[in-house]
Amino acid sequence: MIVKLTVFVLLAAVWSVAGIRALRGRAQTKEAVLYGGIMGLSVALGCLFIARVDVPSFIRPCQQLLEPVGKLLLRK
Repeated sequence: MIVKLTVFVLLAAVWSVAGIRALRGRAQTKEAVLYGGIMGLSVALGCLFIARVDVPSFIRPCQQLLEPVGKLLLRK
């Protein structure tokens, strides 16, 4: 399992660095930071899934966060 995690992290790191360099080369620093953050979160979750750790669902917090916005938009 350690080999799988190591290969996954190395591949994701190489892919992320290439993407961030491409974005920074076009002077898109904000996008590069956002991309790096999303990739970091994805790698962390991917490692947990590979290790078969039960991750609690994030559907309920997202629903509680976005439901009032949807109701507000439907009223208009």
